[in-house]
Amino acid sequence: MRLVALATFLGVLATSSAIRAETPLRFRVVTWNVWGVPVITPRLDERMEAIPDAVAALEPDVVCLQELWEPRHSELVSKRLAAHGFRDFRRFDGQRGRSGLFVASRWPLRGGAFRPFSIGRMPHSLWHLDWMVEKGVGDVLVQTPLGALRLENTHLQAQYRTDGYAAERLAQAVEIVLGGRERTDEARLLAGDFNGGGDELPRRTLRDLGNLEDASPASDEDSVYARSGRDMAVRIVSARTDLPTALDRERGIREVLSDHAAVVVDLELLPCANCPRSRRVVSTTRAAAVASLERAADSTPFRVVLALLTALALLVLGVAVKRRMGAVTRGSRRQVALRVLTLALLGACFVWCSYLGAVYYPTRSTLLRQVAGELASLPAP
Repeated sequence: MRLVALATFLGVLATSSAIRAETPLRFRVVTWNVWGVPVITPRLDERMEAIPDAVAALEPDVVCLQELWEPRHSELVSKRLAAHGFRDFRRFDGQRGRSGLFVASRWPLRGGAFRPFSIGRMPHSLWHLDWMVEKGVGDVLVQTPLGALRLENTHLQAQYRTDGYAAERLAQAVEIVLGGRERTDEARLLAGDFNGGGDELPRRTLRDLGNLEDASPASDEDSVYARSGRDMAVRIVSARTDLPTALDRERGIREVLSDHAAVVVDLELLPCANCPRSRRVVSTTRAAAVASLERAADSTPFRVVLALLTALALLVLGVAVKRRMGAVTRGSRRQVALRVLTLALLGACFVWCSYLGAVYYPTRSTLLRQVAGELASLPAP
């Protein structure tokens, strides 16, 4: 009887294990640009202190944050998320500076690498602050109960009123695709702030050329992309946005914690052997991306000539102004200050236009052509 009971018990255990293995694992990922910009973000420390509780209330298994710039803020967020059951964290920084990218997980994380983008590092306009940080992709493996899941966190070039940087964003999206070309068999999630709508070319490039499903194609900025691997199927169940708030104790009102909404995506993970994966028709998207990058590069000669002619005009104007002024240090303090300011302004504009014509535009053109060439030579999936 004991042997029969033991055999029955082992049979039930084996059967239940098989059932559990075939039952999809519900998996929630949150991506959120938390607007942790020093100096610019109002009440920055208070907002960062409220971020962990707001994240935990969304009940994610993993969370990808962008614009968590200050190391002290990432340490604060890590410590408080740990109290909510998160067990592993990664902050991604490059050799040139901080990326603002951060990942927290309830499951163990393995590895962790940062791949910087080749384009977007040089300033075009000083007040467009993206050049001051390191743009790229934070890459880590999440050890789920069903196996390893590749998770990438990114933040593409921002748009500004005086320049949309469309070519830069497209090149960065292409570099994400190129970075994953050796990992086509892995289950993959890509989350972040893409600074553009789902129907725009950079995000279509990620979707079609990366063979990824866009969980929030209607979003203008933030989203999560998913792809099944050889041994794990990944299915998007739902996606929604949330506006986490915190109570302002002084004024007694609730206010949003960021200028972005959090994107909450529910997934199902299922183990399988040789999982079926969708294949997209990529030729149109590839051709459009290559053509767009090459057009942006082709505009370089005109921009170089314009910038250098402007620099020459500023130089001639500066010499003429200096001759007319005579001795800069003669006269009242106000006159001297005005002369110095005028010459300094003309000199700065001359240097900047010279830099744009001789360095920025030629370098940008070379990088755009490089990325376009790599994309054109990428083998079809």
